Amino acid sequence: MTDADGDGNPTIHGSRDTDVITLVDGVSTNDPLTGKRGQEINIDSIQEIEIKTAGATAEYGRGQGGFVTLVTKSGGNDFEGKFSFYWRGKTFDGDGAGIDDPKLHGGLGELGLRDLQFNDFTPFLSLGGPIKKDKAWYYFTAEYIQLQDPVNALTQAFVRPTTEKRVFGKVSWDMSTNHSCSSARPGIRRSTATWESIPSRPWNRGTK
Repeated sequence: MTDADGDGNPTIHGSRDTDVITLVDGVSTNDPLTGKRGQEINIDSIQEIEIKTAGATAEYGRGQGGFVTLVTKSGGNDFEGKFSFYWRGKTFDGDGAGIDDPKLHGGLGELGLRDLQFNDFTPFLSLGGPIKKDKAWYYFTAEYIQLQDPVNALTQAFVRPTTEKRVFGKVSWDMSTNHSCSSARPGIRRSTATWESIPSRPWNRGTK
């Protein structure tokens, strides 16, 4: 299982990335137009991940490469919550911009990248608990993602920011001993822009 072009759509056994079906709680989330993966869910919202590369049973179909099955978390009889915060920035990761020899691609070199300011941060919140003990439960997550990737282009260095807002909610209900029901609603909003560029400089001014 690989991701040859780095777009987040894996391939299995050499198949096209559109031949891998992603199921979230038994429902396909692949885009019906492009065939690419559709819904992105925070890793803390996932209870179980199963990857089938061969020998899929009759309930699976339309995937020549394989199947990725995600089972999301559900609330329980005890109230639980979690908050986490991830941050990466120029202050502690100045070399994380991906500095290489500018002669390889005609970029600005080390100096251009080191002048950039970038900050990645991701706050995450999850809440789960009972609506009615031993009968109904809820689970909710919210996440904000800001990524600022330094780019060493041919004529300028710039920061390419991407922001995402991910929300996931799930309600589970045990109707009887042998019957249960659950309803989940994921949501995502993404935006990308370009800003903070640095003008072109001769490559040899940025090397040591």
